[in-house]
Amino acid sequence: MSQIFTLFGKNYEVSEERLHYNFYRNQFTKIAEASAEKFVSHYMENADNLSQVVNIAENYGNQLFSDALKATVKLLISKGIYEIDSDTLIANAVEKPVYFKQVLDSVKSQVHNFEEAYRKSEAARQAQINSASSSWSGGGHGIEGALKGAAEAAVLNMASGAITKAVTSGAAKQNLSAKDQKIYELLNNQNTAVKLAEGLYKDIFCMVKTFVSILAENQVEPVENIPEEEISKSVAIYHNLKENLYEDAELTAQMWLKLLTYYPYDVRYFTLLLE
Repeated sequence: MSQIFTLFGKNYEVSEERLHYNFYRNQFTKIAEASAEKFVSHYMENADNLSQVVNIAENYGNQLFSDALKATVKLLISKGIYEIDSDTLIANAVEKPVYFKQVLDSVKSQVHNFEEAYRKSEAARQAQINSASSSWSGGGHGIEGALKGAAEAAVLNMASGAITKAVTSGAAKQNLSAKDQKIYELLNNQNTAVKLAEGLYKDIFCMVKTFVSILAENQVEPVENIPEEEISKSVAIYHNLKENLYEDAELTAQMWLKLLTYYPYDVRYFTLLLE
């Protein structure tokens, strides 16, 4: 049943549908937060393995997403909906799992750009070496051989796709090539882990929309999907109230009521209200 509250001498009602939705929203928020924390921890444990960390991140992110799907299916089963599995859930998803992939593709693209820039610079350097060796007269064969050996080593390294394995010690980091230094700074970086985790968080959190829509279709219980737009508006009003930007008392009261009508579940709102 709905709940009615009195504020500034006026009543506002939170419908049963919204109360149900917020319950499920909180459940999916917890699943998404736990998955994001696990991801960041696992990523940073493998961040010094530059040749594998992207693949490790991709596989682990997909595993966590799959685990969240299974948790959603279990929740549906607990509501008496037995004919939906993980694949069906994805096929009927209101929001497809795209955010994690977008960030991951961006990371892969940056690594590719570093390697491509290195390839071009090595090709140009090799051309200069070949040009110099063609006009070389007498002596210096030892130096020429060393240059050729270095170029061949670089080409072999590039062809194999190997990336120097970096360790976290400052000495090892200083020994990286310019290309690997950039890749090291990109991949062995908590900000990269956090951005990937944020994408995973969004993908998992968005499952609540699909879950609620399935409940509605099967008429399990009344649930209203609160639009994220309304939640964003409530947060904007909260910030304005916190900064005392509504100078008129009547307007302030109206905005409080509107904020709580949009989304009455954020504990920050009530902390501010009691100050």
